[in-house]
Amino acid sequence: MAFDECLSSLDNQDPGKGIALIVVEPDQILMNSPKLEIELELFLSCLINAATEWGEKIDLGEWWDRPALPFHMILVGTQKQLDAVSSKWRNAKSNLTIDGLTLIQT
Repeated sequence: MAFDECLSSLDNQDPGKGIALIVVEPDQILMNSPKLEIELELFLSCLINAATEWGEKIDLGEWWDRPALPFHMILVGTQKQLDAVSSKWRNAKSNLTIDGLTLIQT
């Protein structure tokens, strides 16, 4: 199953009041990618699509109906790791932005 499919099919679990994707050692994301810009844009697109999908209420009168739910990505790492991620994502010149990114220093 692809990453985007995993994010969109989390409703197989009980999503409770929202989804939190916690990434430990975020500097390792696409670390050795030869096509960083392209792959990072795909990665961020998956996250944005998941946030959009989870943020929409489903009210069709079916068993799978659910309220709109927040989707959060939390990066956990040392200040050095978080700085590396921030730099890598900025340098990739992605035209995508993620609002509400939470960085937690360990």
